Amino acid sequence: MTDRTPELVVEVVDGPDRNAMVRVSGEIDLSNAETFRQKLDEVLQRRPAVITFELAGLEFLDSSGIAVMVNAARECEGIRVTNASPIVRRVLEVTGLGDVFGLDQT
Repeated sequence: MTDRTPELVVEVVDGPDRNAMVRVSGEIDLSNAETFRQKLDEVLQRRPAVITFELAGLEFLDSSGIAVMVNAARECEGIRVTNASPIVRRVLEVTGLGDVFGLDQT
């Protein structure tokens, strides 16, 4: 068994009206959740009104990644999740966070 940190790519796009789009792809688990948190801290320093997470390329999300997103939600006016992959969508629905995060219905 080899130790590997899953690939995580986080791209931040500042939008109009103090909004930010955060495109996340790869996987988020305990091994890279701190990297994800650091990227979101950079976004939160800009004081966005709403953060939209575009998760089409996110293949795995565990509780450590969810915790990072929940903490980010406490720091801004709103969180939206769009284009979640089927696996991530299911995780958010099962945890009850789909409604909290404004998970799109597509």
